[in-house]
Amino acid sequence: MGAPSPYRVLIADDEPAVRSAYREFFGAQRGFTLVAEAGTGTEAVELYAVHRPDVVLMDLQMPGMSGIDAIGCLPTSWSLVEAWGHRSPSSHAS
Repeated sequence: MGAPSPYRVLIADDEPAVRSAYREFFGAQRGFTLVAEAGTGTEAVELYAVHRPDVVLMDLQMPGMSGIDAIGCLPTSWSLVEAWGHRSPSSHAS
């Protein structure tokens, strides 16, 4: 019996630095393969259809189609386990 297949991951975040950090993190982890990166919610939905990842890390607040709206476009058989948002340093300005 061979090793189990790695979880296939899609990262969706409009901040290139955040995507880079996740890319580095998953590159160092056993059991995960980064299959796609999206910079918008629309792109995330399109890439999901192409790659059918096991795990989607979705920023909830992106310009254009938000991560929340993008999640609503994913197949209903997909289960949302946990959702969280982050704020970039530039979004903390008053």
